Amino acid sequence: MTDHDQWLARTHHQVTVQGNNSGNIASGNRDVTQMAATQNQLAAIDIAEIMKAVVETAGSLGLTERDRDELVRTAESAQYELEAADPDAEQVKTLGSKVIRLLGRTAGTVLPVVLTKYLELKLGVEPGP
Repeated sequence: MTDHDQWLARTHHQVTVQGNNSGNIASGNRDVTQMAATQNQLAAIDIAEIMKAVVETAGSLGLTERDRDELVRTAESAQYELEAADPDAEQVKTLGSKVIRLLGRTAGTVLPVVLTKYLELKLGVEPGP
């Protein structure tokens, strides 16, 4: 048994890939040097666009004035956080979840449903009922 075979016999390799990842993985290969970089898990540009759409359409969603104002403030807060040099992913997720809850108070139009589903996808939160 070669040294490499002995090394492989002792070593366990676990690779976990989450989300939309692609590329090659060289697990347990002695001849490959592999480098990896991680990026913020948030799809910041997409989420910012959703928040912009929420702000622009809030007046037509049939919400009470109070709910509409809260929706706009929350979406704008998320936009502000996303514009930061290093956005706080948990803060964005919290604000996004609040936007989703507020969108859930609408009735009779498909737009809030589309915004909600897209926002859930981009935030990586479990879809609601």
